Amino acid sequence: MGSSLPLATDDEVRTRPLVCYAAVIGSGDSRTVFIRKRNPVQLATKSIVARLLDGTLDHVEYPLLAFDSRYDMVLTPEWAYVLDKRQFELMFRDSEAVLSKTSTWVDELAAGIPITQETKESLVDALRRNSHYRSKFHAILRRPHIKTLTTRELRAAMRKRGLEPDKFIKRGELDFSKQNIKTLLRLLNEDLFTGDFSSEQFAAGSKRQTSSGA
Repeated sequence: MGSSLPLATDDEVRTRPLVCYAAVIGSGDSRTVFIRKRNPVQLATKSIVARLLDGTLDHVEYPLLAFDSRYDMVLTPEWAYVLDKRQFELMFRDSEAVLSKTSTWVDELAAGIPITQETKESLVDALRRNSHYRSKFHAILRRPHIKTLTTRELRAAMRKRGLEPDKFIKRGELDFSKQNIKTLLRLLNEDLFTGDFSSEQFAAGSKRQTSSGA
């Protein structure tokens, strides 16, 4: 588990949001850590006079916190068990260990969809700086259609969404220049759609699959 980390002071708990909190069972190298990725609910942030269950008054000198009964991940000396994938990603998304993989992610996409060599670095840089882009990019990599898309299909989809293919495809490869990144990520993640009645083009803020009868 490594060396012990410093504990938050009373003042830090009162005035600063916590990245996470944890319950630790055991000691030394046999510790198991249950981690929750959120700030605990603060019932009181200042010293107050409280009425206890026995009807007496007492002076509360420390912050009163309420904790959840569930956790997002469990760390043991041998394994890390992820119970909530999204919270796990949020905790480590800006760490250098994660960001160092950005070039690998782009190469994974380029293995299925050719990307201009000169804009690969532009895409890598954008993903490192923008967590929203990273989330969308990971969603794209998980979508099965990405591995079978052809240039013809990409051009057809762009025309269907009112886009000019020649602006986004150069010599048969996707051009992820700075001005194109946002639109191309939306297109590949199928976030663009046409209004049924107005025929105007829109971009979805989020995507939730529905059944045909929904």
